[in-house]
This record gives sequence, structure tokens and C-alpha cells, in this order.
Amino acid sequence: MNLLNQLDPRLGNWVFKNLKKAEIILLIVIALGLIIKMLELKFGGILIVLSTSTLAVFYFWRANTIFENIGPMERFFNKLLPFTWSISVTGILFLIQGWPGSAPMLIVSSLMQLVVLIALLFTKEKGSMEYKRVDKSLLLRSIIIASLAISLHFCPKEILIRYHIISQQQQISDRK
Repeated sequence: MNLLNQLDPRLGNWVFKNLKKAEIILLIVIALGLIIKMLELKFGGILIVLSTSTLAVFYFWRANTIFENIGPMERFFNKLLPFTWSISVTGILFLIQGWPGSAPMLIVSSLMQLVVLIALLFTKEKGSMEYKRVDKSLLLRSIIIASLAISLHFCPKEILIRYHIISQQQQISDRK
């Protein structure tokens, strides 16, 4: 058990340092998987599942990053936001693959990101938080992920079917 407690912060710190590179690579693979899926080739779904779930795991481990000399609220936001990113990415994966449960994941994670972003804006105005070791792209990444999750959730299913993001069978099974 002691090894697991020592592994979490080290892995979280490693992910924090390498997240931008890994994120770019995984997003390219996800886009490639979507293109392959749109061309109706079989292994596009496998590529999407592997790359999207890897990205979700990276976001999950990003929450275990150890920051020194920061306040408790800042530490809380640095842990909560990556968890919501992970849930959003998993919800997007579930939506694309047609698995049940995508709607609650997308709605809850997007709402949590919105609440945290509003809380960050108000606490930043009060000047009570010091932004010394916060990832500069924390807010931008949250806005992008939440926007993507909300837009995919509320996008008409006909458009997603037309562009082969989801299949016609998924649309039929969702109605049952």
C-alpha cells in the first residue's frame, strides 16, 4: 500500500510535465480514428476507444499532481478539474461508440466544469488565491472540453449520423 501512495504523486507529476505532448498525439490519433470511422472502416472504433480512454486516464492522473505553496481552494480546483475532464472525455467516447450512459457523464462533467470556472473567476477577483504553480492552460482546457461535451450532447442525432460519427443502429437502439 505504501508503494501505491508513493506512485500516485510521481505519476501525477510526470503526467503534468508531459500532458501537452501526450494530449497533442492522442488528439491526432482520435481525429484519425474519427476519419477512419467516417470512412466506415472497422478499426476506426478501436483507435477511438484506445486513444480516448488513454486521454481520460492521463487527465485522471493529472489530478494527482503535487503542487507546493498553494492554498487549499486552489489545490481543490487543481484536483477537481482534471477529474471532470476525464469524465467528459469518457462521456464523449460513450457517445461516439453508442454505449449507454453518455448523457449523464456529459451533463454532470460540463456543469461541474462550469461551476468551477465561475468559482475560479470570483475567487480570482477577490485576490484570495495565488496562482504560482497553476497550469496556465487549466481554464482554456476546461472551456474547450466542456464546450465540446455540451455541443456533442445537444447536437442533433441526424447530423452525427450523417457524418458517420454515430451509426444508424446506435440511433435505433437509443430510442428503445
